[in-house]
Amino acid sequence: MKEKIVNLTKQLVRFRSHEDSLLEKRKIFNFVDDWFLGREIKTEKFDHPKHPSLLVNIPGVKAKTVLLMAHLDVVSASDEMFEVKLENDIMRGRGVLDNKGVVAMLMLLIEKLKESSEDLPSVKILFTTDEEIGGENGAGRVAGYDHFQDVDFIIAPDGGLQNKIIHKEKGILQLSFEVKGKSGHGAKPWLSDNPIEKAYELYQKISRFLSDLESDSEWYSTVSLTKLIAGKEINRIPESAEMSIDIRCTEKHIPEELLEKIRLFFDDSVKVKNINISQFLYSPSDHDYIKKYHQVMEEESGEKVSIEGEHSGSDASHFMPLQVPIILHRANGGDVHSENEWASISSFEKMMLGLEKFLKDFN
Repeated sequence: MKEKIVNLTKQLVRFRSHEDSLLEKRKIFNFVDDWFLGREIKTEKFDHPKHPSLLVNIPGVKAKTVLLMAHLDVVSASDEMFEVKLENDIMRGRGVLDNKGVVAMLMLLIEKLKESSEDLPSVKILFTTDEEIGGENGAGRVAGYDHFQDVDFIIAPDGGLQNKIIHKEKGILQLSFEVKGKSGHGAKPWLSDNPIEKAYELYQKISRFLSDLESDSEWYSTVSLTKLIAGKEINRIPESAEMSIDIRCTEKHIPEELLEKIRLFFDDSVKVKNINISQFLYSPSDHDYIKKYHQVMEEESGEKVSIEGEHSGSDASHFMPLQVPIILHRANGGDVHSENEWASISSFEKMMLGLEKFLKDFN
């Protein structure tokens, strides 16, 4: 199975399916669709001009349904990263962990389940093409479709590690502003209204506001100042500044409600240019399905597996309205989005075996 995982991952990684290449995203989408059709596994397409999604459904005999999620898009990288390099048990390349190695594992899992005579639940796999930009047109668009209303449990192998299951992720509130001021000579700041200082003061107010809301010293909401652009000359105060902030909020706070409170800090000089919102993800760690999954993965991996929270976000949060447990869990690897992205081949194999056993035991 290791060889199959590696070979299929190699084929998938060669597609430069980042956001700037619609053609490559279409190519990998069609490749995956054709792969299933070649094995007489039916698929259903949810078309979109830029971000199509693909659903694979293996009907089961148990009155339960498990949804697995993976994404075909990646972040951009140098040309050499779109060829997998092997070092013993390690694969290196763009997407080997996030998320094409996962895609390969799930494709092979579905192929195996189709041939199985075991008493299985229905298994659905959703492949999206816009997770790296938030998933609004992928998971966010299809989550309300009838196809998913019978889902009982969701597993997204897009977070965590072999020894770490993720049961909660923070919500996202990203804001970009333009702050107006009054330009003037750098030697006479009292004659100007410096928009850079105003923008930074606004960031500090928001930071203090979020800090005052928190009581947990380990799991709390944060704000990062990610962009501040203004001015051209060193001796001139500019007339405007652009600022972007990235807020990550825990399940205690709804992003839309935070936004309304933050708006109270704005005056007429502040113009919001862009807003990006994603809901938090939260499932009780003691839910029976999560406990069972945890037990199976500890047995298959042969090591202690924790159930934790993660500060980042994923498109799995779009399924929160279904009110079913959702977890993130994937094979070992690291350096995601960097030039050194890597994944463990044997860890993929263990996870595949664990998923197969869990599905056979799921009831």
